[in-house]
Amino acid sequence: MKTCRRQQARWPDSMLASSTHDTKRSEDVRARLAAISEIPEAWCEAVRRWAAMNERHRHNGLPDRNIEYFYYQTLAGAWPLSGERALACMEKASCEAGQHTKLGPAKTRPTTKPCSSLSPPPWRTRIFREDLDNFVATLAEAGRITSLAQTLLKLTAPGVPDFYQGCELWDLSLMDPGQPPAG
Repeated sequence: MKTCRRQQARWPDSMLASSTHDTKRSEDVRARLAAISEIPEAWCEAVRRWAAMNERHRHNGLPDRNIEYFYYQTLAGAWPLSGERALACMEKASCEAGQHTKLGPAKTRPTTKPCSSLSPPPWRTRIFREDLDNFVATLAEAGRITSLAQTLLKLTAPGVPDFYQGCELWDLSLMDPGQPPAG
C-alpha cells in the first residue's frame, strides 16, 4: 500500500507494462511457468522423466542440458503448440544463447542447429505427449489465476495500464521465430 501511494504521488502517469515487442514469452506463458514454483518436486520429477524418455533424441551432446531444460519449460508454458513452432523457438533461443550456434553471414539463420537432433520430435511420441498433457493440466488453473491477478493489479495500481497487442485475451505465444536475434 505504501508503495502504491508513493507511486501515485510521484509518477501517477507512468506506464504499467508487463509485455512488450521484445517479450520472449507472453504474459500467460510466464504466468503458467510461475506456477511451477508452487510444485517444484513435481516439476523436477517431470523433467527427469522427460529427459529419460527423450535421451535417444540427443546426438553428440545436443541439445545440451540447458537447451533441453529450456525446451521443457517452453512446452509446459505454451502447450499445446506445434512441433515446428517449438523447434523454431528453440533454434532462435539457441542462437541467442550463442553456446552452440552462430548466425550465418545474413544474420538470419543459424549455421548449426542444436535442436535438429530432436527428430523424430518427442512431442510426436504418444507417451511423452500424454505425460506432458497431464503435467500441463496441473499448471493451467494456477497459470490462469496468476494471469488474472496480474491483470487486476495492472488495472488497479497507480499508473496507466498497457496491454500489448492482444494481451488482454488468453495468449500462450512465444517470440517471433522469423526475426534474427538482436546484436
